Amino acid sequence: MNSQPNMSSEHKILPPLPLRGATPFSQTMALAARSAFASLGVHKLRAALTIVGIVVGIAGVFTIVNLASLARAENVRGIGGLGANVIEVMGFAVPATAPPTTGGGPVKILVSGAPSLTIADVQALQKLPHVIGVTPQTGNQLQVQTEGRNWNTMVGGAYPDIQITQGYKVQEGGFFTQEDVTSANTVVVLGQIVAKELFPNGNAVGQQVRIGNVDFSVVGVLKPLGGTRQVEGAGGERSMDDVAIVPVSTFSQRLMGSGQVRMGTGGPPPLKSLPPDATVIQPQGSGDKALARTNFPNVQVAVDDPANVKSVEAAIGQTLRQTHGIKPGSDDDFTVGGFLKGIDVAQQGATTILWVMGTIAAVALLIGGFGVANVMLASVAERRVEIGVRLAVGAGVHDIFWQFLLEALTLSVIGGILGVLGGAALSMALPSLSPQFARLQAAPSWPQVAAALVAAIAIGLAFGAYPARRAAQTDPIRALRRG
Repeated sequence: MNSQPNMSSEHKILPPLPLRGATPFSQTMALAARSAFASLGVHKLRAALTIVGIVVGIAGVFTIVNLASLARAENVRGIGGLGANVIEVMGFAVPATAPPTTGGGPVKILVSGAPSLTIADVQALQKLPHVIGVTPQTGNQLQVQTEGRNWNTMVGGAYPDIQITQGYKVQEGGFFTQEDVTSANTVVVLGQIVAKELFPNGNAVGQQVRIGNVDFSVVGVLKPLGGTRQVEGAGGERSMDDVAIVPVSTFSQRLMGSGQVRMGTGGPPPLKSLPPDATVIQPQGSGDKALARTNFPNVQVAVDDPANVKSVEAAIGQTLRQTHGIKPGSDDDFTVGGFLKGIDVAQQGATTILWVMGTIAAVALLIGGFGVANVMLASVAERRVEIGVRLAVGAGVHDIFWQFLLEALTLSVIGGILGVLGGAALSMALPSLSPQFARLQAAPSWPQVAAALVAAIAIGLAFGAYPARRAAQTDPIRALRRG
């Protein structure tokens, strides 16, 4: 006799449940992410408050880094408009005991002798490794005239490479060429202020101006550069856009002697009066006054990367000692670094400010991270029953861990994105908030954006891992009993 129960044809055998752990990792992550977003939607106020902490931290770091960068750029620009990759070489020997100047106070320069730098020196420096631009510089304070208008400005002699060393860019027309330098052509490029003063209606390119007693053709007008420099007899300061640039050969042959010769447009000019707080520097030239009409007071050398500045400085010193025939142990008749040694001092001060302000912003970001951990721990405590039920019906420990970790990451990433947007807006608003930064670009770079998002993810991982681990270690039996 058959003892087995009769089974109706309507009864169907259910397929076996999938083995635990057989769910693909990508599907597990997708489910955990969905659960995380659902949980955040339930606790909107809590999630919003946590996100605010991350936003404040990220935006603070973003803004402070840009503010420090702007301060450093303004400091260096105030010294002479040179970048960190530009080396100033002077044709005078500056005493080693001379204090460095940072551009913040008046400078009294007592020059004796003629500068020692020559065309041969410039050509030798152009051949050095890592050098991307070299220009000699000299300048006079001269009158520039047109019919019915005149303007007193700094007229500088240079090579076309001054566009690299000083950052000049042409807005109208073009810059003079090396051929103009070789031929000593009477061409001039006007700064923005000079062009507006002499040609208020525009169309300066192609016009004629008279500098001293020589007629020049205007071949270009520069874009605004910004920044100021000390200029004698001009109220203490004059804009870097108040300049006219001619080929250095034309300046030496046609304009030399038409006014007081300056140390060059890249360094601080001498002052007539000596203020009590002035820095006094006494550079010594070669002593041969006959060279004054053909030699240069300074030469600017642009390097391909700031990391190569030190090695190029050493190469410049070695090259000039060879071209000047200076024997070992003898004193140099030039100075590598010129009066702009103060750039190092200024940048060190800006770096200190960056570290201090960055530390404050990092503490704010850390507080935001603790907010994430606090909220997630409270969430774990409130949802113990939910966790127990999920574990009881077959959820794995790793499922619970990833669910809560993804919740913390979601909070941090949302906060990071909003922080980047807020920090970028504040950074771009900085120039309008302070006249000192009005000339500088404050748009954040992509590396800064990437770094901020990486910081947000790191905060989520660091401060979300412990709450997620606590949730994954929940005993389902105890959790259900307490429920």
